[in-house]
Amino acid sequence: MKRKKSCKTLGVIDLLITGHQHQTFIGRDDQTLYVQAGQNAEQLIHVNINFKKRTSSYELENVDSHIVDLNEYEEDEHLLHLTHYDRKAVEYWSTETLTNQGVNVTVDGLADVICKPHKFTQLLHDSIRLKYNYDISCVHLPTNGESGLTESVTNGSLYYAYPHPDVPVDLTLKGQHIKDILEYGYSHIEFSDGKLSLTIIDETLCTFWQGVDYTIDMNAKPFDRVTLNNIKLDHVYRVSMTDYCYRNYRQYLENAVIHDTGDVTMFELISKKFKR
Repeated sequence: MKRKKSCKTLGVIDLLITGHQHQTFIGRDDQTLYVQAGQNAEQLIHVNINFKKRTSSYELENVDSHIVDLNEYEEDEHLLHLTHYDRKAVEYWSTETLTNQGVNVTVDGLADVICKPHKFTQLLHDSIRLKYNYDISCVHLPTNGESGLTESVTNGSLYYAYPHPDVPVDLTLKGQHIKDILEYGYSHIEFSDGKLSLTIIDETLCTFWQGVDYTIDMNAKPFDRVTLNNIKLDHVYRVSMTDYCYRNYRQYLENAVIHDTGDVTMFELISKKFKR
């Protein structure tokens, strides 16, 4: 829908490269070729653009693209030799145990974390507050298809649960900002018979708030489903939030004040939380 809206606004587009999404995707709509970068570092997208020379200019003749799977190519022996000790160090690091206490914060789909309080999102809140300990915190699902953590936790298993270098941000928001962000998330999902039936939002854009008491009316119209019970829209609040949430919802955060950006990643904070 956003791609079609862009074409309608800008006119004829030959090549449109969209933002980072879960899957690597190539599509075509009339004369427009869509290229969507995925989260899989094992895949590249090769775009081939041909031009025809005119007297005083060049005319676009053809735009084509295909996905390159790096697993189809043999690894370079020289590079393997060059990185031998680095890979050994990473392998050793990945097996280091952070806790043996039988952690059980598994995630069974998006519905598992948005329909009720969940230990995994609580872990994220507890971790971000190690840096900025405010009454209100906002975190997000680290990956699409998040599975959480279980049993003993190693650096490797934590990396797969939270692979991105997100950092905490210390900022002041209005209550209206909080409502707008929540409205966006709950306007892009639908429920049927009390169960999540439709998701038209990247799962990593689903935000989870602690310190904010709110109710959701999924029968209401989109962008009018959230009622804040302990937050006043015109008041300001000090909030700890991941920089990923801030970047992706910046259009809703006009006049928000950033006081500080953390120098430690969420991965490091979660690791610290486990080691306590």
